[in-house]
Amino acid sequence: MASQCNSPPSPSTASSATSIGGDSTKIPICYCGVESCLKTAYTEANFGRRFFSCVNHKFGRSCGFFMWFDPPMCIHGRRVLSRIRERHERTRVEIEIESHLKTKEDEYAKRIARMEEEYGKRTARMEEEYAKCSAMIEHNMARLRLELVSTKYSHNDEKKFYRRMLTFSWVLIVLLLLPSMYVTKKEVGVSLPLAP
Repeated sequence: MASQCNSPPSPSTASSATSIGGDSTKIPICYCGVESCLKTAYTEANFGRRFFSCVNHKFGRSCGFFMWFDPPMCIHGRRVLSRIRERHERTRVEIEIESHLKTKEDEYAKRIARMEEEYGKRTARMEEEYAKCSAMIEHNMARLRLELVSTKYSHNDEKKFYRRMLTFSWVLIVLLLLPSMYVTKKEVGVSLPLAP
């Protein structure tokens, strides 16, 4: 706290008019009977605000006198104060907007992270299912190839068998018909030429 009291207290019975900051202000008398001292508060709640307090406070025998000193503000001070308030309001709004944007940014980042995680899981599931389907298709194709090869071999075996049977049956027919033809032609009187 700053103080405008530099001299030791002098007792007086009435308050005196003194110039404080260009204003003629009556300095109040404390409970000790001396002029009080004008000080400036530097606390967070009342920073820069001025007040009167007992002069004897410095010397350890204060009467506990305290009174705020709030003189009327000059035009320039009001202008400065209004600018400071506007600037403060703008800054407050900007901070609120930044805070809101940061919150939204964090929400969107979390959403995007969740979506990417979900996309990754779905992609992994789809790749796994694709791999299973591909393996199943390969297995089925291999089985069908084997069946086709075995069918082809069995078909070839059947073909050979039927050819042999057909050949055998023709030979049998020829053998059965040949004597009867020979007999019929002998009866007719024609002899068959023998093969050399």
